[in-house]
Amino acid sequence: MIIKDNNDNRLIIYFIYDRDGLVDRYILYMLEDLKKNAKEICVVVNGTLKEGQKEKLAPYAAKVVERENTGMDVWAYKEAMESYGWDVLSEYDEIVLMNYTMMGPLYPFQEMFDAMSVKDLDFWGITKFHKTDFDPFGTLPEGYIPEHIQSHFIAVRQDMVKSVAFQKYWDEMPFIKDYLKSVGYHESMFTKRFADQGFKWEVYCDSSELEGFTYNPIMGAAVKMIKEKRCPIFKRRSFMQDYTVVLSEDCGQSAYELYQYLDKETDYDMDLFWENMLRLENMADLKKNLQLNYFLPQDQSDYPDEALAEKKLALIMHMYFPDLIDECFEYASNMPSHTDVYITTDNEEKKEKILRRFSALPCNKLEITIVGNKGRDVAPFLVEMQDKYQNYDYICKLHDKKVGQLKPGTVGAAFAYRCNKNMLASADFVKNVIKTFEENPHLGMLMPPPPNHAQYYIALGLEWGMNFDVTKEIADELGLHVNLNEKKEPVSPLGGVFWFRPKALKVLFDRGWSYDEFAPEPIGEDGQLVHGIERIYGFCVQNEGYYPAWLMNTASAGMEVTSLHYMLRELNNVIFYKGNGAGSHNKVVLDLAYNLDELKGLRSLIDITGEPVNNEGKLYLAPTGSGYSEDNSISHINEERAEEYTYVFEDLEEFGQLDGLRFDPSRAAGIVIKEMQVELTGADGSVVTYGLFDEQVDYTGSGFRLHDKVLFIADDPKIYLSLGGLTHLSKVSVRMNVDYHVSQEDVLEMTKLLGRGEKISKVKFWEN
Repeated sequence: MIIKDNNDNRLIIYFIYDRDGLVDRYILYMLEDLKKNAKEICVVVNGTLKEGQKEKLAPYAAKVVERENTGMDVWAYKEAMESYGWDVLSEYDEIVLMNYTMMGPLYPFQEMFDAMSVKDLDFWGITKFHKTDFDPFGTLPEGYIPEHIQSHFIAVRQDMVKSVAFQKYWDEMPFIKDYLKSVGYHESMFTKRFADQGFKWEVYCDSSELEGFTYNPIMGAAVKMIKEKRCPIFKRRSFMQDYTVVLSEDCGQSAYELYQYLDKETDYDMDLFWENMLRLENMADLKKNLQLNYFLPQDQSDYPDEALAEKKLALIMHMYFPDLIDECFEYASNMPSHTDVYITTDNEEKKEKILRRFSALPCNKLEITIVGNKGRDVAPFLVEMQDKYQNYDYICKLHDKKVGQLKPGTVGAAFAYRCNKNMLASADFVKNVIKTFEENPHLGMLMPPPPNHAQYYIALGLEWGMNFDVTKEIADELGLHVNLNEKKEPVSPLGGVFWFRPKALKVLFDRGWSYDEFAPEPIGEDGQLVHGIERIYGFCVQNEGYYPAWLMNTASAGMEVTSLHYMLRELNNVIFYKGNGAGSHNKVVLDLAYNLDELKGLRSLIDITGEPVNNEGKLYLAPTGSGYSEDNSISHINEERAEEYTYVFEDLEEFGQLDGLRFDPSRAAGIVIKEMQVELTGADGSVVTYGLFDEQVDYTGSGFRLHDKVLFIADDPKIYLSLGGLTHLSKVSVRMNVDYHVSQEDVLEMTKLLGRGEKISKVKFWEN
């Protein structure tokens, strides 16, 4: 069907979901352009919009449908179409189903609509997903993902809308419970289903030449799609994917290059991007996908002195250790001479020493304040600067750092080096920092990455320590509205040093702080107010509409690459040669996690070797459609703990037709089965028998074959039994030769096997 003569007779159904019930400006920008290409727009919203938000849609949408947040986008489209009815929908030349997961347009949509209107099609889209050879959802009848139009935009022509096939598809659409079912039941199958029925389709941005290069061109080759195919949209998800997914496909360049292209080569207002992403997404995801790292030279700068002189700058330093005064002076000397310098310390004697040394510092103002020894560097920073911070364009926060509890002293000194050298490496470096802030208006804070040498290695993966709860309490008190997630690392300065744009910490300073709120020294290593504030900095920046990022001078960045490469290589050497062998990063991590789980179970077994465990045998039957449950089980106890024992379960006809059978030889870990003979008697009298190591028996969910016996290493051992073709049972007997404790020798032998990379396979659930 061609619709060239009636290009504006189009209904656009636009789906929105926002966890806060807001309508961001990027959506209004999208709708403004869409309105030029449609007779009517219907916005369908999952959830409830906050007061005043629906009114934002009024200039663009003739109808706004608010519905319960269920059924994902699929049921949102279904209910929106039902609100019109098929007779009304059939009056339009074209119906477009699209959603909020894309941003744009980067080119006027009219260019796309005009190009597609002259094509004889039944349905079309902007982009497509290429065929895979596998089914990641477990819902696809073909066992693979077919080539398909991506559901963020599907246009359907009138003839197809009127068809019985299309109307039946939506009328009989099963309820969609989650994202995987949305993709598995709808998006990935829509195109093939209708193409197989003879409906013609195409996409505006043909990516056929990218088949085999990327499954998902709109994300895997986004710049090429925009630049060469004139793709008018880009995906939000490009910038907050699970980084495991990113590393499974590239080296992290896709989202970075996309952002650089959008920012530098298009007219799209990136304020719309940041406004939405910073409000909704976790900063750790944005940090990784956008590569928010700034590695700046320390030996040269092209930032003009005249421009630097116009910036109001401050340096804030807390100094506690007299022997580090000279070192702090050297760092402070790299600040421009028009800087205001604020120093805090804890007594008069130290103040005098600081004053004698810093009196030679070229600066606009030097102010040294005695604040006592409370709240470390955090309390002086917040209390003393809360009435001054707004006077400056950019501020550098530094403090002397000495770590007495770690030996040798070079460990702590290296942490201090890492912090201070990446803040004030040189005068040129400082100029480059100011230039970076000026060129990136959404940048709010720059900090060194967490340390990773010596005992600080645990900082990689344990950034929260025991401090999530105290950080969450501070966030709640400040009223922060950001994505705070204990499973994702805080992007905050764990060393307590950073550059910042004062507006980016407004919410923190405006709260008002006093020294009385901070615990006196000595304080614990974790869980205190100072530790929470150290981790809340980055979230405050995000809350104010800015992003935090890592900062290193180029020399330190080179050291970082060397160290991280060495550490990863050393780990891989152990895993590859003493573990499960090589593979992708994700495979290695999953295999390692699996083996560590198993070894953890073994360690717990060592504690109970020689101790008797529960000797209750239990048969679980799974009637068709019911699954396993306590209601469908029979229990017998081996009262004498005899090694040779036969469990007999009779009168099983009452359970009817069965899908599965399971025998639990105990309810606790630490049991060894040396022999087992299973006999199943069907309701018709037929008999099936098999032994412990026959393929009809599966114990691998919690058991491990150790030569001629099976060792169960987890609580609640389970043995899954094939029904052997039987559908109804009358009796099951299980004869066992069993030890009710694990020997130390067995545990040690199993540990050796796992250490060589042998592991337990996943449980197989036997069915008839």
